[in-house]
Amino acid sequence: MRSYKYFISFILISVASLAFYVGYVLTLEKPELVVETKSGSPKQSTLQNLQINLIDVVRQPTDYSVSIKDGQVSESKSSYLNNMYLDRVYLNDGAPRSFKQFMQEETYTLMQDSVTYGLKGREDGSWELQYWDLKTKKMTTKQLSTPSEVNNKKYAYSPFQRTEDLLYVERYSMDEQIPKSFIYIINLKNNRVRKQLLPIELKKNEYIESFYKGQLLYSQTYFPKNNPDTEQQRLLMTDGKKTKRLKQLEGEDFNTRILNEGKLIVTINENDETQLSWNTFDMESEKYTVHQVPLPDRKKFPDGGGFPVSILENGRIYFSYQLKNDDYRVLVFNPTSANIEYEGNITNKNPKIKLSLSDMRLK
Repeated sequence: MRSYKYFISFILISVASLAFYVGYVLTLEKPELVVETKSGSPKQSTLQNLQINLIDVVRQPTDYSVSIKDGQVSESKSSYLNNMYLDRVYLNDGAPRSFKQFMQEETYTLMQDSVTYGLKGREDGSWELQYWDLKTKKMTTKQLSTPSEVNNKKYAYSPFQRTEDLLYVERYSMDEQIPKSFIYIINLKNNRVRKQLLPIELKKNEYIESFYKGQLLYSQTYFPKNNPDTEQQRLLMTDGKKTKRLKQLEGEDFNTRILNEGKLIVTINENDETQLSWNTFDMESEKYTVHQVPLPDRKKFPDGGGFPVSILENGRIYFSYQLKNDDYRVLVFNPTSANIEYEGNITNKNPKIKLSLSDMRLK
């Protein structure tokens, strides 16, 4: 009987030791991530800040960030608190601590062409504007006097677009009944703020998308008669005299962004498993263009997982997805010509570590 107890104890100790050893080994195992360029140069300016993030499926929440420029890999641990502030924080890595703190407070933000803008209203009615340029690593701070009717206690003010040296700011109100009839424009050269009337007065179900040379692009939510329980969205353009609906840019799966300082509108559908498709609309020529790129090597997930990621920034489309062999493809397109400016794969040389695509960022 005593020998039986010893045997059981020996088995339990062995199992516990084995579990401890396996757990210890797993903590030592790391992926071996290699960037393999297929076409284009990873040194080009549009890729200087591009980073692909992969997450360890087993050891969550462990993330591996891969720099496309030099192939460097960094490991980090994410948390619930980090995820809460992800949209505000990740854009500003490398920025001065004062800017990160400024962005964490009640600051309204815009990121355009690798520049992150933060605007905050002061009690005296003035605005403080700070922006960080990822390319030049330069931070700018401005104290701005505003028109007399600006009320930072009653309204919120948020930048939504930059065109050349002008930063466009929209006024928000908790009272949706207040129509939107104007915006503010900050001249970044002389630091002056002026009011700009919109060509039409927007109703409570209408929202500004962009403002380009007197042309207002706005969206309009509605409930169709044949499907009154589902909210739909129209996209319209007007100069105050005529209004045009842009049906080709509408769709539930479309990710719409404004590029080239408001001149180019791009809607991309990244959820089609067989191809990447996007539409462009030039605000000056009013010309539509439809582009489709087949993705025969894209991995399909029966449970609906494995979603691709895209960024529309710097006048480019950045797109990443998982391949059938579990590598990860990175593509950079010129949205107007559909030329592939860069194509590369991220390969994990350690098959013991299973990774999945998390997101893609400009850092």
